[in-house]
Amino acid sequence: MTRSLCAAAVLAVLAAVLAPRFARSEGEAVRNFSVANIEYKGSKMWIPGTLIAKKGETVKIKLTNNTPSGKHGFSIDAFGVKAEVAGDGQPQTVEFKAAEAGLYPIYCQLHPAHIGGQLLVLEK
Repeated sequence: MTRSLCAAAVLAVLAAVLAPRFARSEGEAVRNFSVANIEYKGSKMWIPGTLIAKKGETVKIKLTNNTPSGKHGFSIDAFGVKAEVAGDGQPQTVEFKAAEAGLYPIYCQLHPAHIGGQLLVLEK
């Protein structure tokens, strides 16, 4: 009997903790990414270079820059994203709503010659 009560209590706690993660409505979906700035053979870039989200999702991107060359930019003009990420390894997060489907360039507004990426927003 005690085991059954303990099991029920554990399940109740898990349900309370996990339910909010699965109870989101369609319009409240969140897409999380972690992106790192790297330098390879003199070229600087954000990896991964392609991010994929669905229209209507909130997009959260954690940006980390560990390059010795200092501050780097991360911009997606269509969604008003413009960040400057210091080279100290401390992450910075940007957040926006992927309001329209399409293919959007990601680039470093501080160093235009760096290799850019892309955000692909799919219809639901």
